[in-house]
Amino acid sequence: MTGRTSAGGDDETMDINLSRVRDDIKEIIIVVSIYKYDKRRQNFGQVENSYVRIYKPSTPDIDEYRYDLTDDYSGCASVEFCRIYRHNGEWKLVALGIGHRGGLEELVAKYT
Repeated sequence: MTGRTSAGGDDETMDINLSRVRDDIKEIIIVVSIYKYDKRRQNFGQVENSYVRIYKPSTPDIDEYRYDLTDDYSGCASVEFCRIYRHNGEWKLVALGIGHRGGLEELVAKYT
């Protein structure tokens, strides 16, 4: 994952090569959390234009999938944006939009 601070565009990017994911991995959950949300007193209700988009490296200007955080996530320090999962040998994607009051530690606890 790489990050950048900018006035517009993608602030964080993550490269996932699904063809290289081990066969025993059945799903990938894309989550975003606010770093040090409690000390900084921040939540996603204060973040404008938050989104996750998935695109092919060969066509980065064309979204294969885009999830804009348009609902009210005030009080949420982390959000499960989408789930990528295997179905009959193919990768599928579903939007989630599940907000959590806690940060990354709450999400890790949910899946362990």
